[in-house]
Amino acid sequence: TSRTAGSTFQDYVLKDVTATRFTASYNCCPNETWPQVLYELRVGRAYAFYAMKLIIPQLSMALLSLMTYFMNPEIGERLGFGVTLVLAVIATDIVASDLSPVCSETLLIDFISRICFF
Repeated sequence: TSRTAGSTFQDYVLKDVTATRFTASYNCCPNETWPQVLYELRVGRAYAFYAMKLIIPQLSMALLSLMTYFMNPEIGERLGFGVTLVLAVIATDIVASDLSPVCSETLLIDFISRICFF
């Protein structure tokens, strides 16, 4: 098999790996040194899936919400169109919450979702 087989299907991409070897001595054994290896992994998250499935639909629904201002007021579908867009934004937000990590910071998708409601 190829060394990179399946690497485009990963959620995270391994960008860089460094290994540093050093020795350390401890208070219990001051005359002995202990070799240690420190591995540093730099990973990046694959963003194309999230951009195509979450961010672009949210932004397109925000742009579509401006259409209600240009619709004829005599048409009764203005309210229905607006409510449908609000429900679609909420549904996309529910899907995004399943795919987002749990953290205390405001993520980009959370910021975009909040903008869509204003």
